[in-house]
Amino acid sequence: MSRLGKLIWVYVVPALVFISILATFSDIFVYDSKLFVDPILEVAKSHKSALSVILSALLLFVYFLQFQSQRIQRGIMSRQETLMKAGYTPILGVTKQEFGFGRNNKSTNSVEGNKLYLDIVNNGNSTARDLRIWFGISYNGSRFSKPVRSNEVTLTREEEGSWWPTDTGGALSSSQDSATTFVCDPKLKCHTYDIRKSNLEIWLHDALSKLEENEIEEFRLAVVLRYKTPVGNEEEVPLTAYKADPSKIGEKHLLYKAQEHESKVREYIRSAK
Repeated sequence: MSRLGKLIWVYVVPALVFISILATFSDIFVYDSKLFVDPILEVAKSHKSALSVILSALLLFVYFLQFQSQRIQRGIMSRQETLMKAGYTPILGVTKQEFGFGRNNKSTNSVEGNKLYLDIVNNGNSTARDLRIWFGISYNGSRFSKPVRSNEVTLTREEEGSWWPTDTGGALSSSQDSATTFVCDPKLKCHTYDIRKSNLEIWLHDALSKLEENEIEEFRLAVVLRYKTPVGNEEEVPLTAYKADPSKIGEKHLLYKAQEHESKVREYIRSAK
C-alpha cells in the first residue's frame, strides 16, 4: 500500500465514519431526525432495496470500526513487546585478544598461528547472539587487481564450541563476573571470475600471500566484533586495526607481525571493501 493510500485508510476513512456517526446522533437527539434520518427512512420504505443498502453500509461501518480497534490494539501490543525486549540489551566488551601464535609461540602453522582468540564479557542484561568477526581489508591497486576482499566469519567458544550450529556465530548471556574465550578462523573472500565460486573464502595467510604476489606494498585491516540483540538489531564493537607490507611479515604471513593501529580502526573500516 502506498503512503497516500495508507494515510487515507488510517486517518481519512475513520474520520469520515466518525463524522457520519456524530451527524446521525446529532440529527436524532437535537433535530428530532428531521435533517436526513427521516428522509432516508422514507426513501427506504418506498424502496426496499435502499433499506438493504443502508443496513449493509451500517454493518460495514461496524466491521470497519472493529477492524480498526483490533489493528490499534495489535500495534500497541507490538510496541510494548518491542520496548520490553529493548529493555534487555547485551553490552559486549573484549578484555583480551590475541592470535594463536601469541598463545603458543612454538606454533609454526599459519592456520593455527593466525586464529584470533577473544575473551568477551557481556555487561548487559540479555543474551548476545550470532557473534561474528568482520575482517575489513583495504589496499591500493587498480579496479582489476583486487585479489581479496573483506569477509565475516563466525565466532565459537573455545571450549564446547561443537554444540553450536556451524553456520551461526556463538551466543553469550550476561557474564559480568567472568570472560568467555571465543575463537574464529580468519578468512577473506577471494576474487574469482568463476560465478560458482563467487563467495570463495581463503585463509588469511593465503590472502596476504596473494597480495604479495600482486605486488601490493601495503594492506590495512580492520577487525570488528559483530553480534545481534534479542530484537534482531545489529551491533558492532571496533576492536583494532593492522597495517603492513605483506612481503615483510614473513613467509608464513602471520598477522601478529603486522603493526597494530588501534586509533585507525574506524578509518580502516570506512576504507574497507
